[in-house]
Amino acid sequence: MSNKTAKTDQQDIIASGEALHTFERLFGEHIATARAGAVFGAPVQHGSTMVIPCADVFIAGGIGTGGGSGSDEDNSNGSGSGAGAGGTARGRPVAIIVVEPEKVRVEPVVDVTRIALAALTTVGFAVVWLAAAGAATRRDKGGGPSLKDLREAV
Repeated sequence: MSNKTAKTDQQDIIASGEALHTFERLFGEHIATARAGAVFGAPVQHGSTMVIPCADVFIAGGIGTGGGSGSDEDNSNGSGSGAGAGGTARGRPVAIIVVEPEKVRVEPVVDVTRIALAALTTVGFAVVWLAAAGAATRRDKGGGPSLKDLREAV
């Protein structure tokens, strides 16, 4: 297949809308989930109280195509093409709506693991930053805060 033929085939695919059709087919289900029904779960009735779960839903995707080229002067049949697609979807509970006869309240869902990881990351960053700042101070001034000074600062 020559370069001109490969380019023509790729242009024909794009012009025919086949690439768009492929995108719609691959991501149609993911796109359809971006609606209120994906965020609010089915209500659960318990006596006179109704509970409605709420979630944070994240959906992303993409598609791309490639091409190729070659030179007729180097006596090779340079060509190429390619296509790729990918996507992700994630959901996590964020709250529960409690509907009672006398009132409605929203109870947040606390993700303890996420909070702990954020705290550990912050502490780790602070320790590294303080150690680097202490090393720079000692290097610049020929001395600097001792380990005791750093511990007291924390």
